[in-house]
Amino acid sequence: TPLTVFGTFVLFIVFLLWLASEIEVGYFNIPEAETEVAEGPMAEYSGRHLALFKLSSALKEFASASLVVAIFFPWGISGYLGLTGIGAVVLDLLFHTLKVFIVLFVSMSVFRAITGRLRITQAVGMFWGRILPMSFIGVLLIVIDVLGVIA
Repeated sequence: TPLTVFGTFVLFIVFLLWLASEIEVGYFNIPEAETEVAEGPMAEYSGRHLALFKLSSALKEFASASLVVAIFFPWGISGYLGLTGIGAVVLDLLFHTLKVFIVLFVSMSVFRAITGRLRITQAVGMFWGRILPMSFIGVLLIVIDVLGVIA
């Protein structure tokens, strides 16, 4: 129904903004701002310790994008092709990974291309003042539609 579709779209936008902030891109590229926090812990590490920080950041990016894909695009491809068994599992895993990379590409490149950088106080204000109310509106639209409040 239209309210659920619109509410889900609003929540998808909220999740994309959350993903951009989680992977620290675009508006939310705060740790790289030398004037803001002097790169936090990254300024103190080099070599394999810095590599571990970078690896954990990459794993966080993949896990966060995988969560977005699992919630909003949970469909596999093996059912459409009529595959079963281990081949279907491998194909669905590859398809899920492709969807994750598409979500990461869109969230990283689009946000990096069209946005600047926010200060920490601006990012917090944006989440409390804009994104949190958007998420409440999206959930409220879905609840209204599911409960049948508007006939």
